[in-house]
Amino acid sequence: MNGHVVAAIIATVADRFLYTDVELLGRSRRQPLAHARQVAMYLCRELTDMSYPQIGRLFDRHHTTVIHAVQERLADSTDWVEWWRNGP
Repeated sequence: MNGHVVAAIIATVADRFLYTDVELLGRSRRQPLAHARQVAMYLCRELTDMSYPQIGRLFDRHHTTVIHAVQERLADSTDWVEWWRNGP
């Protein structure tokens, strides 16, 4: 089940931030692409049972990068799960 949810998260986040799936999963650290990637990592953590290391492997990042992304998205005032479900 996680595979379908993860694919939907990546596709939705990429689309709403005007990036491709390849860009979202890529190595670039430029903003706002990195922000969009953090949102996708956060949603993977919140909406699946994936561990930090599993999400890190998906995005080709270390698990501590995923932890940081989740903490950053928790610190902002946006309800990212609601945003993903209902649109911006």
